[in-house]
Amino acid sequence: LLSPDYGKLKDEVEKKGVKLWVLEMQADPYIRSLADANRQTYSFSSGDIARAASYLNSYGVESIGLWGAPFWMYRNSIGDDSWLDEVKRLTTND
Repeated sequence: LLSPDYGKLKDEVEKKGVKLWVLEMQADPYIRSLADANRQTYSFSSGDIARAASYLNSYGVESIGLWGAPFWMYRNSIGDDSWLDEVKRLTTND
């Protein structure tokens, strides 16, 4: 409902000889305070990062920039590696 028509966008940019990129894919929950960052559960989970990237890849998006590094690093500093591990898994070509 709120997502752009990536298929149409891809067709439009490829007609111009360029590839479709997404510069800032949301890859962290919306937080307003440090207290929010310390919660244990969110409406957006670390696993949602891969699901969102998979959705964009299904439309042929070749390059995806991830938004959320300060949150991942903060969570990592307080012992929650799940966010940073998910991003590493997604961005490592093993």
